Amino acid sequence: MKRRTLILGATLTPVFCAVAGLALIASSTGLPLSVTAEQITRIAAVRVGSVLYSEDLVQARSLAQQRGQTSSLSNAPVFVPERPDAPHLQALRKRYDLDAVIAQASSEYDAQLKLAAWVGTRFEHGTDEVPGGRQVCDPVAVFQAGQNGARFWCEIAAYSMIHAATAVGWPARMITASTDGHTWEHAVAELWSTQHKKWFVVDTDFNVVFERQGVPLSAWELVHEAPQLKQSGQLTVRRFAKFKEGLVPQDLLRLYAYAHVDYRTDWCTRPLRPASPAGGDLNTRWTSRSGHEPKLTPIAQASSREEFEMPVESISTGTNSARPSN
Repeated sequence: MKRRTLILGATLTPVFCAVAGLALIASSTGLPLSVTAEQITRIAAVRVGSVLYSEDLVQARSLAQQRGQTSSLSNAPVFVPERPDAPHLQALRKRYDLDAVIAQASSEYDAQLKLAAWVGTRFEHGTDEVPGGRQVCDPVAVFQAGQNGARFWCEIAAYSMIHAATAVGWPARMITASTDGHTWEHAVAELWSTQHKKWFVVDTDFNVVFERQGVPLSAWELVHEAPQLKQSGQLTVRRFAKFKEGLVPQDLLRLYAYAHVDYRTDWCTRPLRPASPAGGDLNTRWTSRSGHEPKLTPIAQASSREEFEMPVESISTGTNSARPSN
């Protein structure tokens, strides 16, 4: 009996120490125990992954160069866009004749909003199972499911917009917004505007863009400038399609206390192992309003607006882009 007690004690001691350690960290950060455990696991995973899968970074840099993406920032992740001629994107472009959707646009920005309106009306808001997986690697099947009554949430709407924009030649990427930097509360797409020479947020779940004097705002601007713009009456919330069934009206700006950006969009053609440094937490950057900084995260903070936004200097979009030139 004594031996069994000793064995049980030896087994439980590490567990007790681990729980006590988690409790101590949770107390010092003010985070719930469950969030603390999740974040510590993520931090450990990315450290291991950065060693085991370091060759993925070499591949990512090579692909970025091949696809025309350059950056003067040596410490930032490289942006690896999906090729517009990827099979799932060309299937989407041809099946729904996306060229015709934007053909009558008066400008590039008008064309981008027309495409956003098309994507934003393919399905209502809900949590149905996604054909082809959560990264919408079969966008045709997702839109067909939407025509048959399936409903999907913001992340699926964002992936759908990114795929559609990329298919017709516009650089696009994923933005995740949050009130605390730990709970991913909203996902949106960001599109690059050659017309305005900047990124801007396209929300195809709530079907809105945010503007200042007709110029669309980026995620960085929503985080750092939108509250002041709203207070001074300079912020416009522009709806480009109907409000979806299943959503509740709310103040969307509160969700942009924190945002992080994913520096790749070729999720469907370049699958990576969990914790690979070429994807996930190590391939993102975050920014936040003062007082909303995450206290325990493996994601690096962007050191500047330039690092977070990483302006598109040169991206090869192929010769079949349907973008209006003005």
